Amino acid sequence: MKPIIILLVLLGLAALMWVEYAPVRSRKRKRAALTAALDRLVLGHKLSLEYSDAFGERVIALDRLNRKLLWVDHHSREQQEYCIPLLQVGHSRIVQEHEKGAITRLFLELTPKGEGIPFRLCFFDSAINLQTGLPAAARRARHWKTRVELYRHPGQINSELEYVL
Repeated sequence: MKPIIILLVLLGLAALMWVEYAPVRSRKRKRAALTAALDRLVLGHKLSLEYSDAFGERVIALDRLNRKLLWVDHHSREQQEYCIPLLQVGHSRIVQEHEKGAITRLFLELTPKGEGIPFRLCFFDSAINLQTGLPAAARRARHWKTRVELYRHPGQINSELEYVL
């Protein structure tokens, strides 16, 4: 009788450990997929990243030398992986979508020169993120808008301006 009770207790502990470890494995798997997508973009476009910012299941990175912005978003159903040449960006702006007086989505919209479909980089989505994360997401969007504005013009960048960001 005692061996059966001991066996049941051990099986219960093993099941509990398995349930506790499952979210960690899922996070690691998602992070590995995000890293693989970023590596695929970097190797495919022969880039060297200088700045990167990972938040949630999103990564945004900048290659100063080639003036390209990388965006990988695996948060939504449709996964986005962009390599955006900053010299072809004509205009950038921060867009907020409102519903019932509250901000539901926050985007950095990059419009290409001439005609083209704008890139919408989602920094906040109320369906995924908590409302308390909105100020940090807005700050992050403004930060990257400033970086895009700095590098979207041809010519040399004064190195002292970079540290103002």
